[in-house]
Amino acid sequence: MITLHKFIPAWGLPDISPFCMKAETYLRMTGAEYKAVVSDSRKAPKGKCPYIEHEGQVISDSSMIIEYLESRSSHPLDSDLTAHERAISAALKAMLEEQFYFVIAWARWVDPAGWNIYRPVIKELGAALGVPKPFIPLLEPLIRAQMRRTVYLQGTGRHSPDEIRRIGVNVVTALSDWLEDKPYMLGTRPHLIDATAYAFIASWLWGPFEGAIKDQVSQRANLVRYCDRMKAQYWA
Repeated sequence: MITLHKFIPAWGLPDISPFCMKAETYLRMTGAEYKAVVSDSRKAPKGKCPYIEHEGQVISDSSMIIEYLESRSSHPLDSDLTAHERAISAALKAMLEEQFYFVIAWARWVDPAGWNIYRPVIKELGAALGVPKPFIPLLEPLIRAQMRRTVYLQGTGRHSPDEIRRIGVNVVTALSDWLEDKPYMLGTRPHLIDATAYAFIASWLWGPFEGAIKDQVSQRANLVRYCDRMKAQYWA
């Protein structure tokens, strides 16, 4: 049995974190037996969620989790891919996790309108973790300041709001153009990249953060169909 340590659901999504959602989607794609536990990332081995406990081992980071489980699988999801397809998968994953993620983080933690939406969810997470209610308002500005600094040091936070939104729109456009009319990112069957792509696209499509990026996702019919397909297949 795998124990998945994650955050909380919100807005009809299984988790507020696209990385937690990615890991759990992967578990469902492989039919793994697991239980999910809401956990405090500060107590995680690398200071972040998700992480798993499995056969006496603790593995942190969504990619490391998947790599660990794939290495033990008799039917790895990417076993049929060519070297060219693996390169494409790696490029798409990097675009989502190393670029698009920080646009998401900016929209939630830095942008004032986004923070007003996200703040109640952070309060809910604090309550779920057993943080005493009087302490939550004291911790919020500290955590937000830390996230603002992270986004700034990474580089995304140095841009203007319009520039950041344009980065997000460009990522969405690239994904849609790549997907075309394929049912999954690499063809007719799902692969590892689909756990990542679904988590990040669905976070915008069904999340409450209105604006140019969500508009672009919603207007790209193939991405909407893609999210509906993944949800029906693994989250119905």
